[in-house]
Amino acid sequence: MKLGIPMEYLDDGGSQSCFSPDGTKYARMTPSTGLFFMNFDRSSGQLSNFKNVRTGSETNDHSVGVAFSPNSRFVYLVYRFDLYQVDTWAQDLQASLVHIDSWDGYVEGGIWAAGFDAAMLGPDCKIYIRTGTSNRVMHVIHNPNEKGKACNFEQHGIQLPARNHASIPNFVNYRLGYEPVCDSTLTRTWDIFSDLNEAIGYPNPVQSIMNIELLNRKNLIQNISILDLNGQVVAKKYFLNTNFKETIDLSSLDAGIYLVKVTDKSGQEYVIKSVKN
Repeated sequence: MKLGIPMEYLDDGGSQSCFSPDGTKYARMTPSTGLFFMNFDRSSGQLSNFKNVRTGSETNDHSVGVAFSPNSRFVYLVYRFDLYQVDTWAQDLQASLVHIDSWDGYVEGGIWAAGFDAAMLGPDCKIYIRTGTSNRVMHVIHNPNEKGKACNFEQHGIQLPARNHASIPNFVNYRLGYEPVCDSTLTRTWDIFSDLNEAIGYPNPVQSIMNIELLNRKNLIQNISILDLNGQVVAKKYFLNTNFKETIDLSSLDAGIYLVKVTDKSGQEYVIKSVKN
């Protein structure tokens, strides 16, 4: 049995699909055709009651995303520059469409545009949205069970410890048929975020160019010193135009273990252990 409408464009993997947490609904987003929404019978595996929702943001040149709220009522449609919400309890899905937000223009490092891309409901009842480029942020819907803008969407609300290129964790719904489907009290912290007064260096081990970043981007790097294990300075670099991120060339050093001492503009020092190949 055929169900739905033909796709207008072969999207080369730019689509996303998901089932609702209660297992009764199926949603698929395609870049050119918008939302495909269907009811799902878990016993027979049959899809039914096809509906198509379009927003006017359809395009052929970028991937899209889709995710259900924990209560399975709302489905979020993610386009490159826009986020929408649809109320699946409404008789007319198209009429229930609400525009939540547009991309605020955030660009990391002057090149990595943090637009919107694939989405995923997390075990903490929040919906996370990746960007389509290599940067260190993700977007988050804090209260996806709420209608309209009360869903509390925050752009680049998640700061990552390293660059993420167009990927997102796959949180499998192991709680199907049980309540609650997620737990909003869950929290997890990493040591790297325990103190913003830290610096990171990568790659590590390094062969030539090492990137140095201060986690607190308000702090600006003034100089970087490389010390051997005897405490002798073997390389040093000063920066006139200070930034929170700089590079230093270690290609002339012998293989071994070194300490990278970073001094910011206020005089605060940070130390990173590095292995030179």
